[in-house]
Amino acid sequence: MYSVKSLMRIYFRILLILISSFYSPHVEGEHQVIGSSQAILARAGEDVTLPCHIEPSQRADKMTVDWSRPDLEPVFVHVRQQGREVSHSLNPLYQQRTSLFAEELLRGNISLKLSRVRLSDEGLFKCFVPNLYSSSLIQLRVGVVSQPEILTRPKDDGFALTCDSGCWYPQPEVSWLDSGGNLLAAEPSVTVVGPSDCYSVQRNVTVRGPGRVTCRVRLAHINHTVETHSVIADHNFTQPIGNVNSTQPTSDPVIMIVIVIGSVIVIGNVLAVGYIAYRRWRKKAGTSNGGEENGNVMENGRMLG
Repeated sequence: MYSVKSLMRIYFRILLILISSFYSPHVEGEHQVIGSSQAILARAGEDVTLPCHIEPSQRADKMTVDWSRPDLEPVFVHVRQQGREVSHSLNPLYQQRTSLFAEELLRGNISLKLSRVRLSDEGLFKCFVPNLYSSSLIQLRVGVVSQPEILTRPKDDGFALTCDSGCWYPQPEVSWLDSGGNLLAAEPSVTVVGPSDCYSVQRNVTVRGPGRVTCRVRLAHINHTVETHSVIADHNFTQPIGNVNSTQPTSDPVIMIVIVIGSVIVIGNVLAVGYIAYRRWRKKAGTSNGGEENGNVMENGRMLG
């Protein structure tokens, strides 16, 4: 027979096992919402997908899925309740710019597609499934980029090249490289903040020989790089650099005039000689024909007589 004390111990042990089985936060087979452990990078103006899924995979087409930005008011970016999209209570910044992948919901993919990304979209997004009491945070980084331009002008000791990055955000890094991909010794960058709060960075370099050079603009914030190339040809260094793209010497037009006048004189002499020879030939031919005609008349006279 068990004593009352022993029975109480057994009872409490069973009770503790039951409680731990119901309230254990990591029960095998429990579904969780999993996002991206790394920041999602995007350029302003393009579309981006914020990844989020249920693991292990489970249908989510009939579940409630909430996407929100905790730093905004209202916080909700996209809401789907029991298989239906909800348009009320959403932040107006995201109206008509968010959607879920309907077919992917059947496989537990609850990723958010964000269209026409803006700089103001940068921040933390929360993916939450109330049915599972599970959520995940996804960080979005946004940058503005453009195609850099190279401006070239001659100098006494070579060519001065300026790389203008155009409109970027945040501030990018600008560097010059030679044809082998090696960094060139360039002047310090000059940065100007434009009216759109974007950064325009200019950096100069002097090239003293022919070859290909590259202006590289990199935005570490979103790990994006844009390059523009320029080729300095050999013939640009065959004459003094100071004369490149300069006005031609004044003696060139004089030489052209002399050549034209000389050509006219030569052609005129040739024509004159030809004309004189033609007149002599005509005169000679006329004399010969006249003699033959007189002879014929005399012979005719004798015959008539």
